[in-house]
Amino acid sequence: RGGGFAEFRATYGGLFFGLHAAGLFFAVMWIAFGGALIGVMATGACAVIAAAWAGTAFGRVVSMLRDGSYTRFNLFSAGLEAMVAIVIGAPWLVWSTGAR
Repeated sequence: RGGGFAEFRATYGGLFFGLHAAGLFFAVMWIAFGGALIGVMATGACAVIAAAWAGTAFGRVVSMLRDGSYTRFNLFSAGLEAMVAIVIGAPWLVWSTGAR
């Protein structure tokens, strides 16, 4: 196996693990200890993570359009990535609209 596998794992494994760990940390701190500042950081972290997943879905859709690779896997993955973005971004949407 070449270095490409390590790059792939670092980018898609390590990046998302660290990103989600930070979001989880801020969300747990907000839930467990409260506080406005932690709440802002938790919802901000959710927004950033949701943007990353939305970007992943967008990139996959662009790739499908450009390459003509409309496979079941790509269609399912794009839909799943978009849904993950919506679910993870929900706390930020609720906080930003003030609808608690």
